[in-house]
Amino acid sequence: RIRQPHEPITLAHIKARSIEEGDCWIWQGAQSKGCAPVIGWGGRPVSVRRHIAEHIQGKRVKGLLASTCCGNQRCVAPGH
Repeated sequence: RIRQPHEPITLAHIKARSIEEGDCWIWQGAQSKGCAPVIGWGGRPVSVRRHIAEHIQGKRVKGLLASTCCGNQRCVAPGH
């Protein structure tokens, strides 16, 4: 199912757009020019990992890079 623009981006939506490989969730959606996973939010593309950290996990990452510890650029697993 496609998320409507007014609907929030949930972890279930992100997982549905990913393929599980071990502990990683490999993003199958859009990517930035640098291959970072992005999703539409508020009419513009935003980092999927940043969205998870800020809006789902409630972390403050302003000014910081939301990266992974597994090394896979396309991984969006919340624990990574």
